[in-house]
Amino acid sequence: MAAPTSPSTRTPGTRPSPAAARPSRTPHFGGVAWHGYGGNVSKQTEVHNQYPQLDAFQTECSGGTWIANQQREDMMNIIDYTRNWAKSVTKWSLAVDQNRGPHNGGCGTCDGLITVHNGGSRHGQVDYTVEYYTMGHLTKFVKPGAHRTASTAAVPSVVWRNPDGSKALLAYNDSSSGQTMTVNWGSRRYTYSLPGKTSATFTWSGGQADGSEQSGSLVGLGGKCLDVAGGSSADGTPVQLRDCNGSAAQRWTTLADGSLQALGKCLDVTAASTTDCAKTQLYGCNGSGAQQWRHETGSAMW
Repeated sequence: MAAPTSPSTRTPGTRPSPAAARPSRTPHFGGVAWHGYGGNVSKQTEVHNQYPQLDAFQTECSGGTWIANQQREDMMNIIDYTRNWAKSVTKWSLAVDQNRGPHNGGCGTCDGLITVHNGGSRHGQVDYTVEYYTMGHLTKFVKPGAHRTASTAAVPSVVWRNPDGSKALLAYNDSSSGQTMTVNWGSRRYTYSLPGKTSATFTWSGGQADGSEQSGSLVGLGGKCLDVAGGSSADGTPVQLRDCNGSAAQRWTTLADGSLQALGKCLDVTAASTTDCAKTQLYGCNGSGAQQWRHETGSAMW
């Protein structure tokens, strides 16, 4: 990608930090920020493979006059950034006026997601740019706390699993002709003919057809629901009974590995205790016995 006219503070996305360039050292920071104006996005995966404990964030990219096909640029960027471990996609400008301003020495050729007209016969009117709709494929269907799911495809695509158990698949057909794509989810599948130069997002809920995954509320004593206190996803958050309200804090998903998940984390027995009255909490999934739950045949779960 060509670099825009921009402040000198912008750096290409291919430069790992000094710490990341020295594999023998443990970095004393929590993540790496990447900008999308040049280089090879696979560098994100190279750094991840050396330091898997570090988060990667795509903290700046932009559309502008230097980009010939904004739809293609955006869709390929969203797919490539997130398939190479980025946990975010951030645009340089959310809103600019018809002159791509105002700015104070910044980028004068960058577009925003919306254009707000300033002055003239269209003063105050809003235009929605291509970037508004391409980013909508991501922001409308992929929820905070979602996890990317490994996938392979004939067309560029990426898949996420949301905290409520729903899935979102974003795909872009870069070919001029239509392509037939088949989505396989366990023993379930569907086929769609994606027209040329078209982007689409597909969503579905529920588990694979073997019944290993189900989502819903867990209702207990007094008709109340199992609830994550305060709707917090922080490790150690207590799990309690509360009046059912249909919130994400009360939506639980059983997975084939025996875990019971809400808000992207697992129901966990505190300190792995096996004593009577041991407390439960929400905690990062780790596959331990403290996070293994079994549905007894003949009993109602959902």
